[in-house]
Amino acid sequence: MEICNNYLNEDSFLKIAHKYVDVFKNSEVALWGKGKQINVLLKYCKDLNIKYIIDKNAALSGKTKICNKEFDVFSPQKLLQDKDKGIKIIVMLAGSDYEDISEELFKMGFNNNDFCCAYDYVVAYNIINNNKLVVPNLELIVTTVCTLKCKNCIAKIPYFDKSKIFHRPFEKLKTEIDNIFNKFDYIGRFQLATGEVLLHPELPKIIEYVALNYKDKYDHFTFVTNGTIVPNDEKLSYISKYIDFIQISPYFNEELKGLLKVDKLIEKFKKYQISYLYGHYATGRELPKWNDIGDMVTNQNRSNEENIRIYQKCLMNVCKCISDNLIYPCTAACYSALKGDNCQDTNINNRDFVSVNSTKMDIARYYLKSSNCDFPLICDRCLGIGPTINKILVPAAEQIK
Repeated sequence: MEICNNYLNEDSFLKIAHKYVDVFKNSEVALWGKGKQINVLLKYCKDLNIKYIIDKNAALSGKTKICNKEFDVFSPQKLLQDKDKGIKIIVMLAGSDYEDISEELFKMGFNNNDFCCAYDYVVAYNIINNNKLVVPNLELIVTTVCTLKCKNCIAKIPYFDKSKIFHRPFEKLKTEIDNIFNKFDYIGRFQLATGEVLLHPELPKIIEYVALNYKDKYDHFTFVTNGTIVPNDEKLSYISKYIDFIQISPYFNEELKGLLKVDKLIEKFKKYQISYLYGHYATGRELPKWNDIGDMVTNQNRSNEENIRIYQKCLMNVCKCISDNLIYPCTAACYSALKGDNCQDTNINNRDFVSVNSTKMDIARYYLKSSNCDFPLICDRCLGIGPTINKILVPAAEQIK
């Protein structure tokens, strides 16, 4: 079941959103998957009647404990047994993973009204029932400075004018952080975005300010590093104290051998007991691939229907990103605006972002892709990310010569 549509007024949105929320609230529910968003769902959708968790990995069947609650874990076959009992499914994954699971559920005989995406449900449930803005994620741009010049960088930083390469000062970020958490009641993953976050000279101030003032308003606080920087002891101590985990990009390119310091970085993380993820995009030492999203300038001249399809299936459409108090549909769109590719295009600006100073309802509708447009116009300048919409793969972190 999907809530994303072009609702031209708030009343029509509220009507369909109430129906969307109640279908699952008034039924027995199974959760498919156990991603980090499950903490947000259990905390902020408390009256859901969750019967069990589905996991395709048979080895994980049995019982699991999440948020001090114990759940049975079954294979997808359990859903077939309960299908005639009216079981509903909330899928804990998004993007192409959600599309893959949707296809499996259709093959099992479920219809579009029997399941939904947790990323959407959490937002709809809380804005409808509690007038709270609870979202799966938000990324805050803190710097456009980077150590690499990746040819197919999603942020296009190597192609920025030099005047647009800088660290955003702490005092300005502090105000924006206040604006964010004064509006958002809870954020599943609050992430610092970049460039290379570890380069920011005021990083300790930034992460301490977030953690000391807003720890109760997010589930996990994180950022990504490209593995070329080993931070000093001061930064490491603050990271250890306030950051929940760091994701290290798994770049194994031959041309980066002289730049990568991953082994030393991991050694430091272990010393300071910093949680980290490594190898997310690759299996073993296989070279990872990126989607080539295009130059973000050239219009693809696709039909509205095709742009809507790409927007709905793109892996980036759950990665909302904020800079200068404007929330963009994804990281690529945000950086495109920072680069200046669309700053003169009023139509794109009016459709492609929402201000953090907007109402909670307007921001919730933006997250649910239910505002006054079918898709952000920037989508027609992007090839998208994910196997169902973009087959163009390029080596990750290939450097500009």
